[in-house]
Amino acid sequence: MLPLGGHGRPLLRETYERASSVGDEVFVLTETRQREIIEAVLPEIDAEHLILEPSARGTTNAYGLAALTLMWAGGPKPGSRCAGRCEPRPRRAPS
Repeated sequence: MLPLGGHGRPLLRETYERASSVGDEVFVLTETRQREIIEAVLPEIDAEHLILEPSARGTTNAYGLAALTLMWAGGPKPGSRCAGRCEPRPRRAPS
């Protein structure tokens, strides 16, 4: 991963850190060929939080895979966010 982010760090690292600051869990969605790169940039990501496409088939298919994967796993816990292809959303204000 090219260090295109601030302070010479990969954008994925910065995106992950932003998502981590607003969510309790972070999932990364990528294709299988990028697994080693993702694990090198984000060594704290375990297999449970890494959703791998067998091959790149476009964003819509990737989101579908992520939705089905999370649904089969019982869904993400409240406060979870995605890094990589997903944009972090702010934490909801308490009611």
